[in-house]
Amino acid sequence: MQLTVDILFLLLPVAALSGWLIGRNGHAKSVERACQQTTKSYVEGLNYLLSDEEDKAVDLFLQLSQDSNASTEIHFALANLYKRRGEVERAIRIHQHLIAQPTLDRALHNRALYELALDYLKAGLFDRAETLFIELRNDRQHGALSSHQLLIIYRQEKEWEKAATICEQLVKKDPDLKIELAHYYCEMAEQALNQSENRQARRLSKQALAADPKCTRASVIEGELYYRQDQLKQAIKAYRAIEEQDSEFLPQVLPIIVNAYIGLGKQSELIEYIDKLLHQYPTISLASAIYKSEFPPELEDSVRTILTQYLHNHPSILSIKYLIEERQGDSGESLAKIKEVIEKLWQSDESYVCTKCGFLSKTFYWNCPSCKSWSTMKIDNHLTPSTNNHLLGI
Repeated sequence: MQLTVDILFLLLPVAALSGWLIGRNGHAKSVERACQQTTKSYVEGLNYLLSDEEDKAVDLFLQLSQDSNASTEIHFALANLYKRRGEVERAIRIHQHLIAQPTLDRALHNRALYELALDYLKAGLFDRAETLFIELRNDRQHGALSSHQLLIIYRQEKEWEKAATICEQLVKKDPDLKIELAHYYCEMAEQALNQSENRQARRLSKQALAADPKCTRASVIEGELYYRQDQLKQAIKAYRAIEEQDSEFLPQVLPIIVNAYIGLGKQSELIEYIDKLLHQYPTISLASAIYKSEFPPELEDSVRTILTQYLHNHPSILSIKYLIEERQGDSGESLAKIKEVIEKLWQSDESYVCTKCGFLSKTFYWNCPSCKSWSTMKIDNHLTPSTNNHLLGI
């Protein structure tokens, strides 16, 4: 019923146009008859709608003349109403009919093409939508819009090379797309890495960093490349670059950094590094990452000292502070026990949050599943230890 009411408002311009034409051409009987026939056809179409015979109504509307802009706009509006109701097939019929009109000017023809491509996209007919969007890429009115829609299709279909090609053109006018472009290079780099095409992976990761110097993902790929090839010094350099790009991502790569330092036999430098990190970025996620790392027995005392200092300097982690204060006289307290407590606290609340839309997940994504933004998923460090005291029995 709501659709019928909406169409009644759409038909007001048609009635007004008919009256104006008759008034202006009072002696032109043919014009009068044409206007009367048009109005009659629209009324007949409304009767079909009121009788829930919408297919007959659509057929009738499609038979009407496209000679006036008002009539064409009615068809566009009618198609959009159907599309909003989820009746995409009817919207497709109307837009296809408009495109088939030989008298339709180029601007309206391309508008109908774009709307039809959107119909196909909504219906999941990606191949058909892609064909039309490609056809419209050089159109002055719909070119940029079509390119953005192509990005949506290629991202959905994981056609990263095509996405990068489109994005390389768009980024010239929209520098904000550099983040997205860098991720397309990274997607291709990860595919190359999984196929052991190391040279290709390195080339693409460098392209990503050239597009966006703050691309954490590209540094992760470079670090993994070097680590796989046992080039531990270069791996550490690549991973430590993340500190300047996005320090919140450090916990996810810290265990690998620890292994690389140990592999090089640089234990003292490792202790200095994690001590500096906890002072500079005192988060529970970073502390948890340290305790998830494997340290040789000779480093346990040093790590325990760093942890104890961190806990006393951050009393908001009430459960841990309680444990330390209650047992500080027990010299036999092992690093393993403290590690167990911190991991229980962290894992109970460990999650990632999109800084743009607030989407929460236990899984990390480079591309937010909700708002489709890139590089917006961060570790959620907002723990409430008082709610986790049951884990410690306090």
